[in-house]
Amino acid sequence: MKSLILDRHWEFRAPSKTARRLSERLEIPIAIAGYLEDCGICTEEAARVHLEPELRAMTAPWLMKDMEKAVTRIVDAVVRRELIGIFGDYDADGVTSTAIISLFFRTIGQPHVIYIPHRENDGYGLNEAGIRYLHSKGATLMVTVDCGITGATEVEFAQSLGLDVIVTDHHEPGDEIPSCVAVLNPKRQDCSYPFEGLAGVGVAFNLIVALRAALRERGFFRSIPEPNLKEFLDLVTIGTIGDIVPLVYENRIFTRTGLNVIRNSRRPGIQALLSECTVKGDVGVSEVAFRLVPRINAAGRMDHAKTALNLMLTEDHTEAQNLASILSRYNSERQRIEARIFKEALELAEHEIDSPIIILVNPGWKKGVIGIVASKLMDRLKRPVILLTEEPDGSLEGSGRSTSQFDLYAILKSCEEYLEGFGGHRAAAGLRLRAENFEAFKEATISTVKSMEVSRTPGLKIHFDMSVESLGDPGLKDVLSKLEPFGPGCEPPVLRLQNFLVKNMNIVGRNHLKLLLVPKDSLYVRPVEVLGWGMGELQELPWGKLELACTPFFNNWNGQRTLQLKLMDARYHRHEA
Repeated sequence: MKSLILDRHWEFRAPSKTARRLSERLEIPIAIAGYLEDCGICTEEAARVHLEPELRAMTAPWLMKDMEKAVTRIVDAVVRRELIGIFGDYDADGVTSTAIISLFFRTIGQPHVIYIPHRENDGYGLNEAGIRYLHSKGATLMVTVDCGITGATEVEFAQSLGLDVIVTDHHEPGDEIPSCVAVLNPKRQDCSYPFEGLAGVGVAFNLIVALRAALRERGFFRSIPEPNLKEFLDLVTIGTIGDIVPLVYENRIFTRTGLNVIRNSRRPGIQALLSECTVKGDVGVSEVAFRLVPRINAAGRMDHAKTALNLMLTEDHTEAQNLASILSRYNSERQRIEARIFKEALELAEHEIDSPIIILVNPGWKKGVIGIVASKLMDRLKRPVILLTEEPDGSLEGSGRSTSQFDLYAILKSCEEYLEGFGGHRAAAGLRLRAENFEAFKEATISTVKSMEVSRTPGLKIHFDMSVESLGDPGLKDVLSKLEPFGPGCEPPVLRLQNFLVKNMNIVGRNHLKLLLVPKDSLYVRPVEVLGWGMGELQELPWGKLELACTPFFNNWNGQRTLQLKLMDARYHRHEA
């Protein structure tokens, strides 16, 4: 029986041997153990870390390929007082990666200079102009953050100028690993670091953890205070959430601790950003993902990412408030442009609705915004999307986003003969090509996608059966709190809700459906609030005959933390179907 909203079957799985073993050894409910297994948490050690993530459980950074080489070269630069150049990137991950390296160097008094490319003028990745800039300032060592893994040619150019190079990145490596002092990337095939899912800021944080340890061993902190790296986790968390990497293993450790650091941050830039976004009290993944990150990204999309970087680095509260206000203005303008491009792209896509991948070009689209539009169009059309705009030299450049059923990086790799360059990962990528190659590229890409084996639409996995009464159990709230933060790779568990009466129903906000539910046999239990985002048109469904699939979330308002449900799907009771 398919459902009414998602048109999917619901799956109820019997507990596996793995789930039973985790349940017994950790003394947790079997349903929680099954949920952890669905998140890829299948060992007792991994489950303990997931439920009680602590910094001391971090994987040793020295397991990352070339870490010792990178640290040795940086320590030499610190001892010799060399000027170190940081080559950053313009998104939230790149900005926070740049910021934590810069702040670490500032804390230990290490001279350094920063270059972040302009999204519109320079594009993604290393470029000769930026390398020349760092060299002209006197840098003898260049450390890249969140970029460089596909920049073998640019790294070679840097070395020709006399710059030593350390690459730190997390994107998919190309056929050629840059030849330089060190290349830190957990996705390298020859890297023994056990977790490939770090964001760029996670790789950068591992570097400063190892660097601090090496400097401590040399007695560097006898005369100056040792940096407290926990204070850097506000930035690590923002970059990690902003890059939409899986919130498991190391990323979960960073984020669980880092959200607390954000709540209590003394960093003027973070305080100003929270104030500008009117975020008060508890700060969760959604507040970071949908309120903080868009404003940080807006700087690079609408002007230059240095505005966001300066916000992260400033020690002046007045300057921080001014910079945060500028980011909000950038974000409002970005939203306006994004809405226009989305409308235009959707109209063009209607003419290609039979294609397994949507590839569109419009010379009037803003390059800094089309990545977001590609993501929204993918969500609407349920297929990969690539959007391109025209550069001043007549070439085409843009961004792609893909559903979980396709590997976008692999798709572009199979068609790279038509591309001037590309980079990214399975879900998102950037690309550049000559205009005269567009039609051949489009045809080859469509052919590639058609040839790929596509798995059927998966069923909706139901983790728990719940009643309205049980949702008021304090023990349930404690368990769900332990499973937070939710995010990619550990999405909230799906609860099935049955046997309820709809006490009240109305439309709130921008077409959101709000249901207040009570048990059928007890009208005096506190109602449970269920929110269907953008589902106002479903108001006429016979809700009393349905069972609901929902995900839990905590609403923080006026110091109160209330458990609520987000509506995902609905179907008739079997005896009603």
